[in-house]
Amino acid sequence: MNKALRVWFIFLLSGFLGGCAIGFDHTLFVTKSNVGIDIDTKPPTAEISIARREIVIAPTFEGGQTPPVLAGFSTADRRLFGFDVSSVFAGGDAAYVLSQTKNTATNSKLCLNEEPMGKPRLGPIPLGTYPLSKPGEIRPFVFGTDTTFGVKVAWSGMTAQFPDSLKIGFNRKELALAPVFGKKETDQNCLYSVAMPPFLASIQVNSDFLAPQSSNLTYRQSFSTGSAATELAKDPYVKQLLLSRLDRAPEKGTYGFDDTSECIRKWVESDAAQETAKTKEINDWLKEKGYTYTSTLLINTKEYAKERVQFIEAKKLNCKGDQ
Repeated sequence: MNKALRVWFIFLLSGFLGGCAIGFDHTLFVTKSNVGIDIDTKPPTAEISIARREIVIAPTFEGGQTPPVLAGFSTADRRLFGFDVSSVFAGGDAAYVLSQTKNTATNSKLCLNEEPMGKPRLGPIPLGTYPLSKPGEIRPFVFGTDTTFGVKVAWSGMTAQFPDSLKIGFNRKELALAPVFGKKETDQNCLYSVAMPPFLASIQVNSDFLAPQSSNLTYRQSFSTGSAATELAKDPYVKQLLLSRLDRAPEKGTYGFDDTSECIRKWVESDAAQETAKTKEINDWLKEKGYTYTSTLLINTKEYAKERVQFIEAKKLNCKGDQ
């Protein structure tokens, strides 16, 4: 077993012994990103790279269902201290909303036929029984981020005159230890439901320090939990951060939501019964114009801004009032 796996195994075992069973009644979600130089003694690290690490340990229920988590990372490296980097880290309803290209409904709960029961074992040794949290119970929820952009040198006093860590560039760590809750339902199609708290953290850094005359820095960061995280995930500009970096192979384009995108979205969603027909209308119109069009998401890309305006004019959409 390599060192990284041993660390996670010890962390998992300590959770069992402390009454918190990661992977049974809690979800552990961790990421680490580095763009630049990262030298650290805890654990021993020496990197000059673009690096990204992600791990999630979550309970798996009947049918292979797991609580939703979502992470995205992007960098446009223009050499050290001249790059753009962004990241999204989400779970629960916030992750579910972000995973939908246009739907803002919250539906991350999992439906089961009966109440689940976690019974972890270490070989023949039982480690206890870990039921999900029920209504009326309180469980701690840990959620945090640690971001460095620039130069960071840290000493703990344990390594004499030498620093414990040196970071140059962009370095970010994100962690969530979220309890998973369950409750009985009266719906015959969902006898028992499972969910975990929503959380959302995002960051976007745009920088250019390659020349004194062009030096600039834009830094945006958000951090939210609960209903605030869910509502923030519905914001089209937060969704832009995510959709611009996800690897959606058939959907080539830079996500660029604007007023014309909003106009078309409202027109499509103004009548739920007609959404499919209106989406097909957009696709057919673009195909008639000779455009290669493979996904509804492309109507929101910067590359199709002109086509959005033409479509609005052709269909005489009322972008200033009700559709």
